[in-house]
Amino acid sequence: MKKSERIIVGLILLMTLLAAVPLLNKYVGNSDQISYITVAQKYLAGNFKDAVNGYWSPLFSWLMVPLLALKMNAVIASQLVALWSALLLLLGTYLLTLRLSLSASLRLTVLLILAPTLLLCYVFIVVGPDLLVAALLVFYLSVVLDPEYGRKTTAGFLGAALGALAYLAKAYAFYFFIAHFFFLHAVFVIQAAHRRERLRLLQKYALSMVVFLVLCAPWIGGLSAKYGGLLTGTTTRINFAIAGPESRGHPQGYSGFIPPPNATALSTWEDPSRNPYIPWSPFRSKKDFNYWLHLIARNLADFVRIFLEYSILSIPILVLALWASAAALLRKKSGGFLGLAILTLALYSFGYLALFVLDRYVLIDLVLIVILGTLGLNTVFKKGFFYRRFLRGAVLAVYILSFLPTPLKFLPRNLNHGKYFLIESLGYTDAGIYQIGRALKRRYDLSGNMASNFNGNVTLILSYYLNLRYFGCMRKEHGPEELKRELAKYGIDYFFLWFESGERFPFLKAFPEITRGKFPELKIYQLRNPKSFRGQTRSST
Repeated sequence: MKKSERIIVGLILLMTLLAAVPLLNKYVGNSDQISYITVAQKYLAGNFKDAVNGYWSPLFSWLMVPLLALKMNAVIASQLVALWSALLLLLGTYLLTLRLSLSASLRLTVLLILAPTLLLCYVFIVVGPDLLVAALLVFYLSVVLDPEYGRKTTAGFLGAALGALAYLAKAYAFYFFIAHFFFLHAVFVIQAAHRRERLRLLQKYALSMVVFLVLCAPWIGGLSAKYGGLLTGTTTRINFAIAGPESRGHPQGYSGFIPPPNATALSTWEDPSRNPYIPWSPFRSKKDFNYWLHLIARNLADFVRIFLEYSILSIPILVLALWASAAALLRKKSGGFLGLAILTLALYSFGYLALFVLDRYVLIDLVLIVILGTLGLNTVFKKGFFYRRFLRGAVLAVYILSFLPTPLKFLPRNLNHGKYFLIESLGYTDAGIYQIGRALKRRYDLSGNMASNFNGNVTLILSYYLNLRYFGCMRKEHGPEELKRELAKYGIDYFFLWFESGERFPFLKAFPEITRGKFPELKIYQLRNPKSFRGQTRSST
């Protein structure tokens, strides 16, 4: 690697950073972001008992703690961790391309494709650990897919450490690492020419797995002690439950009021591990198994859609890479990086295929598709096709442009941050919700517990701005008397009524509507008058 190449890589990372700085903002974009923030605040306060969480893996929150200790705005701190993760992913991808027979210009092409996609589509859109786990796994791949891996004594230990960090970023990586590390070493052992080399690889695998499990053990122990039973996380169990045939989604959206899980939590979404999800098994009945097969087929279609959103060339790239790898195996040659990349992509995608998939879950697939496509171009150029420089430039330009439609689609949303319409707000932008929160906090002395009739995600964001404990949405089936009992039962101080006059609940007329019509779509009833609740003693905290 020449010094000039290192300088260009540094400039790409610096330009990505500088392009991101103006996009930093104080607007919460999603409910997951709030949970990572409040968990980080618990770590900072030393409240480790409540901070240990089966649903939200800890590493993203841990990385926020130093920034919060510096009194940085928590929303901006979370965005900075996401931005740092994107830069780390770019650097890890570059290190991975150094293991391949790519020219410097093609290595830089990979970064030029990924940088706008990561910045515009993922850093600020849904703030969370998806970029972080992808970055750690790319670093892991750069270690274990090194042609010199078998001869490097500590490479297995380093790969295991990166796998453990990936697990701490997202629990899904625990199972991926175990499967991937096993199959990878199985391939290496089969390909090994000598018995001594095979034994050395088996020893490396065994010792590295011990390192991985030792590094994961403290967190697994903490989760198991908190929730009971051996536990690596609750995310997979919950996501499998909400993918089930009888599921109506997360319980806080339909089951009525649910108290926050601990004294300092804003809502049940901070730790949904003990919420009443409906369990299911595809092996429970033929009907359930057929449902699962349809779910897998639907998820497979979603994968195709996601890959085509990356680039219209994604599917041809994968097909050609699979064909080239299979052809090499038929010639009794190693499939090399192509085969191992296909194996990696398949293993990582498999778990989501059985549950449900979002594009941000499989960022590692995006990285591998870009690298595989670039390797394909490298092969074409080496075989003498498009030998004229301007033809090669034109082909390369078409390849790069094929990955740009999705980043360009997200460009206005990034440039107009604060003007994005939150899905459930029915007209309010993320900045609009922030302004409502500021106005309510400035004009009214709000404290205690809150609930709403619906519009849960937006109301949760408001609860963050107001520092109120949110008990979720009422059940759709609630009548006036049942709602009144539930509000009293949970000690709700404020009831947020979205897009209703209140006539459906006559008892609310006994309480002041504190906004006095300032927000036409929202009424807030202050429920602090104990007389209307049959003399029940109420607390405002």
